Amino acid sequence: MDTEKIETDGLGFYWYRTEDFATISLKFAFSFENTKESIVKARLLSRYMKRTNSKYRDKKEIKTACRELYGLNFRIGIDTFGTKTALTFSMAIADPRIIGEDFLADSLEFLRTIISEPAFKDGKADEEILNSIKIDIFDDESDEINTPSVFQSRLFFKKMLPESDINNSIVIDMDEFQAMLDNIDGTSIYEFYRATMKNFIGGYAFGNLTREEIEEIRHFFPYTTGFRDFEYANKEKLPNREDLITDADTSQSYLYVAYDIKDYTSEKKYLYETIEDILNSTTSGFCLQVLRTELGIVYHASATALLNRGIIYICAQIDRKNREIALKGIDKIYEMLQDEKAVSSMLEYVKEKESQLLYTNTENLSANIDELDSFVYRTYPPEKTRVAKICELTAADIVREAGNLEKCYQFFYEGVKK
Repeated sequence: MDTEKIETDGLGFYWYRTEDFATISLKFAFSFENTKESIVKARLLSRYMKRTNSKYRDKKEIKTACRELYGLNFRIGIDTFGTKTALTFSMAIADPRIIGEDFLADSLEFLRTIISEPAFKDGKADEEILNSIKIDIFDDESDEINTPSVFQSRLFFKKMLPESDINNSIVIDMDEFQAMLDNIDGTSIYEFYRATMKNFIGGYAFGNLTREEIEEIRHFFPYTTGFRDFEYANKEKLPNREDLITDADTSQSYLYVAYDIKDYTSEKKYLYETIEDILNSTTSGFCLQVLRTELGIVYHASATALLNRGIIYICAQIDRKNREIALKGIDKIYEMLQDEKAVSSMLEYVKEKESQLLYTNTENLSANIDELDSFVYRTYPPEKTRVAKICELTAADIVREAGNLEKCYQFFYEGVKK
């Protein structure tokens, strides 16, 4: 995508006009406070708005309307922009010019109705529907909690960063979660909706659209925004300790080693991403190269850079008896990051991969939408800028940054099932 062709009205709405794809996409985002309670309310509200409406009484009527609009697809979800959260509404339709029928206005009216006319009566949501949604959400979380591969990941974050807002969207304690659901009624959902809809932070349109059609979109969705805070980073402080959790319901074990990025700055996200790629890339990435190819002890291994938190961690799925071997292997991986010769070949691979993606993504609809999304909400710089910075990196740059990684936290989820 050529981001220089992105246009805006200066009021928080952007558009990118292109004839290259057969889809027209829209998105609008409204921020809300990043707390446990607010995220639960947002989850309930999003499901409520997808299930019923002042015009469309139930999911069947909503699905029928989508089908009649040539397979219109819409999403109501919760997006996380770094440390911030937003309730988002998006829609994708086939290009009416290709279909040969002008249904753009009807599609816009459908989305407007979904967003602006929820099924609230007398200042509250329908309690019967809301209670049904609560049961569904509770059951979903129960299934997740009872899945060791999911639960161990949640527990890792909870143990590593117990006070962090990163845990606001993670359910660990089902009793606490049930109490939170019980405390939310139809009135509080209505109040949350009204408060959130006052916090428009940006939106966009993408596709084969004329200027008149852009004006038509703005007529249906006249949201405006003022100052927006694009600072998503919040450097976390890692504890210096080890945690051990045992689970008799699984034979699989998960070992985590987390590194603090000293001298962290959000401007160097591209550098941390590159280190992540060097550790992960296919079978030649350092993680699998050491832990699988050389040691043969992992079912899966990967590295993750928490770009807005200043942390990089390695996770290895292993048999419990291989814990010490895995720890030595992870130490070797860290040593390889400080070896210019080892880094050099992998860095060239990463550069080539990123350059190819930059070229091929110009014809990829999802990649174009993702870049427009990043531009509007300022989560990443333009891809051309990011890839150019990566291509300028040297092995010495990587080794120097590896010297800023301090091993701090270790978490072992030990599956002891016989």
